[in-house]
Amino acid sequence: MQPVVVRRYRESETYQVIDGAHRLRAAKKAGIKTIPCVVIEADNDEEAKLKTVMLNRLRGKFDAKELARLVKEFDADQTRNLLAFNEKERKDLLSLLNLEAPSVKAEWVSRPPLRVVIEFLTDEATEVEVEKVLMQVMKEQNIKTRGEALLFLCRFWAQMCSNAQQK
Repeated sequence: MQPVVVRRYRESETYQVIDGAHRLRAAKKAGIKTIPCVVIEADNDEEAKLKTVMLNRLRGKFDAKELARLVKEFDADQTRNLLAFNEKERKDLLSLLNLEAPSVKAEWVSRPPLRVVIEFLTDEATEVEVEKVLMQVMKEQNIKTRGEALLFLCRFWAQMCSNAQQK
């Protein structure tokens, strides 16, 4: 499972999710008691919101209406300079706040991602099962990333199929 990004919340012993709320919900639903987390520094709520937007933007997938609520809290200069949204993107996002739909999902395709992201449409239980297998492969094969673990599994499967055909 990709780590959930959190920050220590206001000098307390609790943490606030900055990125990964959906993963956290899926893990809870699956009965997983502990998940990998990365703790980052965010001294105030504004900085935490900025980091939420930046991390979602890097991944390229997010709840657009929720993103619009966050972007609304920043002026046009902050949106442009800190979040790298141009004025049209900002206006398009803010227009979502006037829609009646309960949830609007969007993917940014105007900017290429910094890395290749592979996503699959599955239910939460399948996602959790896949994540468990990837984590197991990473641990047992001393692999550092989920992408490398997926590649290992693909190569292993291809080799198994090749061996079966040769028999």
